[in-house]
Amino acid sequence: MRIRPRLRADLLPLPRGPAAVQLGSSQGPVLDGLSEADLVVLTLLDGTRSRAEMYAAAAAYGGTVDSVDRLLGLLTSLGALVKPHETLPGTWLRAQEWVIVAGAGPLATALFTALRAADVGRVSLGDWALDELDLAWRDPDATPATPPDLVVLSGEDSVDPARADPWLRRRVPHLAVSSAGPQVTIGPLVSFPMTEAAPCLRCLELHRCERDPGRPRVLAHTWSAAASRPAGPTPARPTGQERALLPAAAGLTTMVAIALLDGRPLPAGVSLELSEPWPRIDHRQWSRHPRCLSHRQEWVSQATPSLRHATARRETMAG
Repeated sequence: MRIRPRLRADLLPLPRGPAAVQLGSSQGPVLDGLSEADLVVLTLLDGTRSRAEMYAAAAAYGGTVDSVDRLLGLLTSLGALVKPHETLPGTWLRAQEWVIVAGAGPLATALFTALRAADVGRVSLGDWALDELDLAWRDPDATPATPPDLVVLSGEDSVDPARADPWLRRRVPHLAVSSAGPQVTIGPLVSFPMTEAAPCLRCLELHRCERDPGRPRVLAHTWSAAASRPAGPTPARPTGQERALLPAAAGLTTMVAIALLDGRPLPAGVSLELSEPWPRIDHRQWSRHPRCLSHRQEWVSQATPSLRHATARRETMAG
């Protein structure tokens, strides 16, 4: 497909003088000493014109092929042009993708809404979608089912690692997203091929349970209660901040999902924690647990270099 150069939407050229422009209004780079042909080419970088059309337009004002190429090269070095894979219409690319959001409740609904708004071609919501797919895979007489491009496993407090087992076995990328009051945890993303050090969701729980010996009993009650949904006290009404937290977390999750679909997955073992009240985003780096039995040798890529980090190393970005 022919690439049609396009300036980033936040770096449109603004005049600063007879031969100078600033890219964007907020401390953007300044281009000086521009020719009339250069100024014309800058007005054509809207993603609708090929290089050949730009060469012709520049020639009418004394420009050359080399001068156009130099200008485009400069803009590329400044990061001012949309990258080639982003030049293709997002709706065309994402119309081919399928994401399943498993779970119920406000978090799952927020995730579903955000993914739909991002022009993902097909988004399914609810555990029924996973059950239907799993049954199709088990039926030897059925037409082989096409796997989703990503499964998002949503839950409260934490996500039961057993929910990820079918997708781990079938090498389907999956991402856990859980909400616990004033905090939402996103990831890590489990994608394939897995590196030797890449953790799965069960690895994370093993690490957590080592630090908190009482956690397994609490989780067993939480996960069984979630599965059976027994009658009990009505949950406290969420605060205004908690209601604002879910859409923000859904937006971050969608960024992670779109990056995966575009071929730029979140690094192995990285999780994001979005917390109130500022908001605050913390990154954690997790490693594979040595006693995790969920890994199988055929799922691990020996060719991919492993990432070796201290377990749960915390990096904080506040803003």
